[in-house]
Amino acid sequence: MKKILLAFAMYTSLVSLNAQDIHNARLAWSVTTLSDLNTKKSSSYNCVFETNGQQEIKWKQNGGTDVTLISVSKLTGAWANISTTGEVVFNISVEGETGTLTFTRNGSNTFIVLDLPISGANRIKHKYSVSKVMVIS
Repeated sequence: MKKILLAFAMYTSLVSLNAQDIHNARLAWSVTTLSDLNTKKSSSYNCVFETNGQQEIKWKQNGGTDVTLISVSKLTGAWANISTTGEVVFNISVEGETGTLTFTRNGSNTFIVLDLPISGANRIKHKYSVSKVMVIS
């Protein structure tokens, strides 16, 4: 009986992670690589994007010591199960600049693209490779 309960508990935890809807769940997206789409250069880079539906996104850098709050004005797209192929686009504002933050999964690849036109400067267009996604309780 204990083996059945343990197997059921493990299955339930897997299903609950796989069936997470980006529109409703609090999720932590761990990044390991940054690609600058302007210069076509990539480098190791660790950060975490924490999403909570259409609420503010927390961008944690330097081991979580630097936190940038990203305001969300709109969320476009349907992605009911983050373990399957899908995409959503957040219309965002960061420190007074507006742009988009796009979360995409295509097969086994998950990535985030930040597209932020900066007033009087070069456009920031970065692609972040996601190594794992976890539910935040």
